[in-house]
Amino acid sequence: MLVASIGKGTQQLIVSQVATVGTNLIGILPGKSESNGPPAAVLGIMIRTLTTEDIDAVAKIPGVVGATGYVTARAQMSSSAKNFDSDLVGVNSSFLDIENQALSAGRFFTTDEVTRQARVIVLGPDVKTQLFGESDAVGEMVRFKSMQFVVIGVAAKRGATLFGDFDKRSYAPISVVQKEIAGINYVNIARAKSEDANQTDKIVEEITALLRRRHHIPSPDKDDFMVQSTAQGLAILSGITGAISAFLLAITAISLLVGGIGIMNIMLVAISERYREIGLRKALGASNKTVMIQFLVESIIVSFIAGIIGIVIGSLAAWFLAFGVRYAGYDWQLILDPRDIVIAALVSALVGIIAGLYPAIGAARLEPTEALKSQ
Repeated sequence: MLVASIGKGTQQLIVSQVATVGTNLIGILPGKSESNGPPAAVLGIMIRTLTTEDIDAVAKIPGVVGATGYVTARAQMSSSAKNFDSDLVGVNSSFLDIENQALSAGRFFTTDEVTRQARVIVLGPDVKTQLFGESDAVGEMVRFKSMQFVVIGVAAKRGATLFGDFDKRSYAPISVVQKEIAGINYVNIARAKSEDANQTDKIVEEITALLRRRHHIPSPDKDDFMVQSTAQGLAILSGITGAISAFLLAITAISLLVGGIGIMNIMLVAISERYREIGLRKALGASNKTVMIQFLVESIIVSFIAGIIGIVIGSLAAWFLAFGVRYAGYDWQLILDPRDIVIAALVSALVGIIAGLYPAIGAARLEPTEALKSQ
């Protein structure tokens, strides 16, 4: 039950997280993805092939709502009285539309502010609370590393997702974070958003073709980037969780094998201690079939009871797991499918049949006279 709940809960979490950003979101990662592995950027390898000029060109493709690069720096952010470790993410003015991010106060920075490298900042809700409490933060000054920023807005709460804890991030113009803080001329990743979800695959192809032209790439095998929609990413993640579930089920199968061997040994010991009972029953006319069925039923009962106990413990463990993950801020659903409960009970009975078959046959083949003389 625990394994089934983990597998289905993980898949549901992934689907719900992708739904929050929309299936028309397109990710652009620097570095080519190997056929059997993730792109280099995911592995922490520094790739410098993706620029803000590339992203500006992507944003001009018909059907693209907007596109932004992302550059992240981490340091201590401070107000006049308090400090807080925070990620400062450099983005452009399209960020709100692309990420479906709302504001709880103030405004977001404009394209002009990005162009002229204005030192303005939009605080994440947790950052704002840590630095200013319940006071209004808009118009206040904060310091990140050696630079001072004017707070012009506060992001609305979004919570923790598979993509990170958005509430602990703050946002500044990408030009400032890129050139004045990180000291680089490239972006870590980029995202674009298609106007029509049904046209997302077509937009992915157009972005791929555009970047190949801009990077002078002669053939697909020379790509120094990766373009993928959230729908494609969902399919990959679902495949990964499916493989993990299969692996966990394989471990469970081994556990069932070990448990079956244990039941078989218990039945063998029980039969050895009941030779006289078996001999007496056979002397009174019990057939081999009757004796075999008796011990087979006992094996099934032992296995079934153990299975019910396992279902109860597994269900409780799944509940505690769901509670813990939800407490951490993730939308994890407790999924206990009645079909899984029935299957678990039937598998337990089946293990009892298989494990008890050999001892039951052995008991049925005992000769009455030998069994009566054994003790």
